[in-house]
Amino acid sequence: MSKQSLSEIIPETCDVIYRVLKKDFLKFPKSEQEWLQIAADFEKKNGNFRIVWIVLMASISELFLPREADHITLTTKRRIA
Repeated sequence: MSKQSLSEIIPETCDVIYRVLKKDFLKFPKSEQEWLQIAADFEKKNGNFRIVWIVLMASISELFLPREADHITLTTKRRIA
């Protein structure tokens, strides 16, 4: 398939997929309650996500912060424990 054909087919296909699926699968929460329900469902499915995120951020801070920033690293470590 030529580059020109693909440059037409891909955007058209994405547009059709979006229009067909947006009502049922790509809807945006309209209320605080819907946001809270989405957060609760996510946490139920991914219970360890918060812990993994905290550990990841602490690891990144240790890798990239200069040694003068030890007080920040210690604060982060205390929050994890």
